[in-house]
Amino acid sequence: PALAEAGGAGVLLRNLFGLGLAAASTPAGQTLLNESAEAVSNPLPTLSPSLGYARELAVAELVGGKVLGAGGRGMEVITRYGRTDVDVLGKAGEYIAVGGPGKAINLSHLGGKLKVLKTAAAEAGVKAIAYFEEGTPESALKVARRQLGSENVHLFERPKGF
Repeated sequence: PALAEAGGAGVLLRNLFGLGLAAASTPAGQTLLNESAEAVSNPLPTLSPSLGYARELAVAELVGGKVLGAGGRGMEVITRYGRTDVDVLGKAGEYIAVGGPGKAINLSHLGGKLKVLKTAAAEAGVKAIAYFEEGTPESALKVARRQLGSENVHLFERPKGF
């Protein structure tokens, strides 16, 4: 299926880790192709280290917590289901994941990472929470709600300047 077709002949790329991605022969389509190919090679895409860090800072400020690391590398936790990073430590020790619209690119990967987060948080005796930037697709929010419960999935405004 085509992700974008802004006119002109579309170029369909298949077998990029099992995803079908398309780009039109326009500058916008080429940008989509480049970003999509980069995202597929990195299962949890990072748009820019400064945007990711700005998101983490915004959430830490909202919850009265602290950022664990910078630029997408927080505190690593490992469970029987795999490993993930905790982006923000909440005021009461909650394990908090922070993300934006790119998390919807690979929903099964997102679900797996949130399952690890929830398991690690339970083992530590704290809650697992996810904060997503407004504009994150409903598909990603649905996965997060299924893994963490609706009460543990929140939206926040995009940080100023991005």
